[in-house]
Amino acid sequence: YVTHDASGGGDGSSGNPWTLAEAAANASAGNRVNVKAGDYTLSSQLNVVNDGNQINSIMWRGYNTSIGDLFPHRSGSHYTYGGRDSSTGMIDTSDMPRINVGTYGMSWYGDNNHHVSGMSFHGAVAAGASTHAVVVAGGSGNTFIGCSFKTTVTTGSSSGNLGLTQPGSALDVGGTNNAFVDCDFICQPSSSPSNPDGLRCAKSTGARVVFHYCRFYMAGGATGACVQEATAPSIYSHCVFDGNGTAKAGIFSATVANCYAVCMDSTFRNFNGPAIKRDDGDFDDNYILSNSIISDATHVF
Repeated sequence: YVTHDASGGGDGSSGNPWTLAEAAANASAGNRVNVKAGDYTLSSQLNVVNDGNQINSIMWRGYNTSIGDLFPHRSGSHYTYGGRDSSTGMIDTSDMPRINVGTYGMSWYGDNNHHVSGMSFHGAVAAGASTHAVVVAGGSGNTFIGCSFKTTVTTGSSSGNLGLTQPGSALDVGGTNNAFVDCDFICQPSSSPSNPDGLRCAKSTGARVVFHYCRFYMAGGATGACVQEATAPSIYSHCVFDGNGTAKAGIFSATVANCYAVCMDSTFRNFNGPAIKRDDGDFDDNYILSNSIISDATHVF
């Protein structure tokens, strides 16, 4: 058990819980880490230390008042995790544990076989290397279900057609065979970011990264792209990319060869530019778009 007001030195029981840092350092294969709702503020990057395995993963389970109250319940074609915003379809995070990020976020770097559900990660970060609310890189077999990733970015660095070299983002994902199911990715710029072209919700540099029933939303005048692809492949299934009328692309490939993404049964809407943009315009970037809807974009590619 983990609570936001744990004093430290506990044994992880419900009566003597761990801090979030203690859980990150001590959780091991087969553990179920129950993270109670509340605000958890990070003053430095928090690295999860141990691996699960294919038989005994490490489960991180957000809960409000009792274990399971944020577990998914099927509602039509989607699952719910304690409720949804009726106007946007985004997960209502008010009853979730909220990990508040300063300059650096929570990192599953090189970790394998973690299962995370019902948690919210909120970063207020500036441009620069590793300034992401959550980093999942170098490992494999990690799954995030019903989680919310949001970043409030103050600046974006400038390089290439959209300036997407090292802006802060809600998620930086690499590794292999990592999956995100029914998650939200939100980029909320500050009132006057120095380079709104350099903003994004997520960056994917991994192999076989899967996004299923996920939503990518550029809020508050961000003019970058929902996702930056680099050395993929990634698979997007039943996802929604929403540029909010200002973003210049749904998926943007940086100036690297052999970007590859498959988009199936997905929706791209409200872009001041194409649904998918290749920075170098070369055909070494390969995209498959199947049974998807493009609305209010200037063009497809």
